[in-house]
Amino acid sequence: MSRYEVRKEEIKQRSNALEKKQETAYDEMAELKYEIDDLSEKILKKQEKVIEFKKQGDILGSYLDFLENQLVIEALEQQSYSIENFGMLEKARLIYALRNGEDLLFAWYVNKKKEGYEFNQIAEPLHKVLKEDYEDFCAEQSKT
Repeated sequence: MSRYEVRKEEIKQRSNALEKKQETAYDEMAELKYEIDDLSEKILKKQEKVIEFKKQGDILGSYLDFLENQLVIEALEQQSYSIENFGMLEKARLIYALRNGEDLLFAWYVNKKKEGYEFNQIAEPLHKVLKEDYEDFCAEQSKT
């Protein structure tokens, strides 16, 4: 065989080997693309579920807010007082007291509000700031 023939055969074998490697690389790339597409589809479905759960949570949260507001309104009506006299932070404290079954604390807050106290700007709960007054109120209520 001539040198040209040997070189030609060598190049042919190298070319075939490189083509096989190239095909393998493209096949693996295509397989990964299919996996990515599949994962993307799964992600989209999961995102749709997340959105649906968020909507459900928002609706339930709104309903919970409504029920809590109704609870406060009804409890205030029992004391002949209006919800309009309370700010957002004050309402939150009233709701907290009612949800935890702390009727005395609720009544005390309402009495303090009737006396003119503003506890909307106080970071510390008013019953902790006026601890002695709150304890006296609780003692008085337990006597009745």
